[in-house]
Amino acid sequence: MESYIVEVNNTEYEVTIRENDRVANNDKMKKDNQTEVDKTSEQKTEKEKNQPEKKDQRKQADSAEGIEVTAPMTGKVLSVKVEKDSKVKRNQVIMTLEAMKMETEIVAPADGIIKEILVSEGSKCKQEDTLIVIEDGGK
Repeated sequence: MESYIVEVNNTEYEVTIRENDRVANNDKMKKDNQTEVDKTSEQKTEKEKNQPEKKDQRKQADSAEGIEVTAPMTGKVLSVKVEKDSKVKRNQVIMTLEAMKMETEIVAPADGIIKEILVSEGSKCKQEDTLIVIEDGGK
């Protein structure tokens, strides 16, 4: 038997669940299904090896262009915390986006120098839009 706390309409209830034969059989079926899923995943992995790499949220462009920091989601630029030609450290917050009333901090993927800022405060962006280009400090 397992006990859980469940909250409904701001009221907490302690719920105890006991296992019966049907649950035990369902667990066996789930394990069998998981084996099938694992086999399918292995097949997909083989297929994926032959496909080109997908773009990362912060993709690295050609070394001539620098590192492009892209928008992880569609939203509005709340603040730009860096200036062109300023130095940044890896994981330093460089910008804040707002999407669905939530703020998301965008961080520098590497040490470097801000080469270009392609958006301004108050502007809107779409997912995968390039926001900032950083000249890699490791060159």
